[in-house]
Amino acid sequence: MFEIKKNIEELTNTIIILVYKEDRDLIKSLDLECVNIFKDPLLFAYFKSKSSNTFHKAIFEEILQGYFIKKKKLKIIHSFNNKNIAYIPNIGYFKKGEQKPF
Repeated sequence: MFEIKKNIEELTNTIIILVYKEDRDLIKSLDLECVNIFKDPLLFAYFKSKSSNTFHKAIFEEILQGYFIKKKKLKIIHSFNNKNIAYIPNIGYFKKGEQKPF
């Protein structure tokens, strides 16, 4: 069990470093004490896809905006699927053209 916790901690620290390297200004908007931010599966998918350029770079901010300390108007442009639904972690699902989650 200790080994699993250690591996999760190392993986989380790696994601924190990757987030910092991706956008040094954006990380200032996050609560770095909340490690759950850095365990979000969409962050793993984003960094995994970087080698194949699957995601638009703007999706990075769209993924993290649900974790911002100071809430701003949501920016959802590139996260919509083929049914025009976007998931913003820690906030919810949005239909294209609507500002409130459903």
